[in-house]
Amino acid sequence: MLVAAEASGDVLGAGLMSQLNARSNVELRFVGVGGVRMAALGLNSPFDIAELSILGMVEGLKAYKRVKARVSNTVALAAHEKPDAVIL
Repeated sequence: MLVAAEASGDVLGAGLMSQLNARSNVELRFVGVGGVRMAALGLNSPFDIAELSILGMVEGLKAYKRVKARVSNTVALAAHEKPDAVIL
């Protein structure tokens, strides 16, 4: 399970996915949260990480419930999928 909640994490996550796939003798299945780069490598993110792009305290306070719900969704995904490893 990979969790990348912003654009630079999506870039790093995609690089990690690419390298793991290149070094693996078996087909890997990735689950978690990511952006377009990770999606291009097969990650099916349950939501668009762009909605987590928040700047400033007022915007952060307004987004609190939405972010809390997304964290809960991600925890539920982890509980359901029972991944062998989690990388945040």
